[in-house]
Amino acid sequence: IDESAAQGVSCADTGPVVVHDTTGSKILNSTIRGTDKAWSDNYCGVRLEATNGAVVSNNEIHDFTGNWGHNDAAIMTYDAANSIIEHNYIHDSPAGIFLKGDHAGDGWPQENNIVRLNLFENCTNKSIFTIAGQTSQIYQNVIRQSQGYVYRHDGSAISGLTFANNTIVNTSGTTAVGYSVSSVAPTITGFRVFNNIFHGVFSEAINLGDTVSIGGQSFENNVYFRFSMFVSLN
Repeated sequence: IDESAAQGVSCADTGPVVVHDTTGSKILNSTIRGTDKAWSDNYCGVRLEATNGAVVSNNEIHDFTGNWGHNDAAIMTYDAANSIIEHNYIHDSPAGIFLKGDHAGDGWPQENNIVRLNLFENCTNKSIFTIAGQTSQIYQNVIRQSQGYVYRHDGSAISGLTFANNTIVNTSGTTAVGYSVSSVAPTITGFRVFNNIFHGVFSEAINLGDTVSIGGQSFENNVYFRFSMFVSLN
């Protein structure tokens, strides 16, 4: 699927592959190529919305760019539960995988998603970016580019996210792993970061942002190399 050559264009806030309101859908063994979009809205290669048990596996997804920062993503999720995103080669998009929207109050929780065994290269804004994702697991990925993994918490209570056994090798950037939070005094609970290798020219390894209430944080058995500062909080 080559959006740079296909007739017609995607609509704003979508992309060429959108799976909506399904159970057990699979996107397998495909090459999905984007282009540069001028709209100020989401643009993604694969979008999972209101899905349960979707599988995105063994694909190459790349070149989804535009003027909307981390909202230009190879894979984006809204209200997706029990997804498996694995064995993909994701490159040359501002964001790699963005676990974004959660409308749990409307009966659409974003939870129990697995991101594993993916290779990320040249995702210049964020490689793996989470706003919503209860009890999700992110493990055994390889990240090679200028930004690492950032867990962003935007006000709603999120807990139980695990980031383990990943390798992050970068050449520049600000923070390897951390929070970029809003001003609404969010609570972060049950965030586990363990058995990872972080190597890069970062200003700091961990930034817990303006988080006022933290509980159950676990940073253990990680390797941090070439950082100007280790950790900052509030």
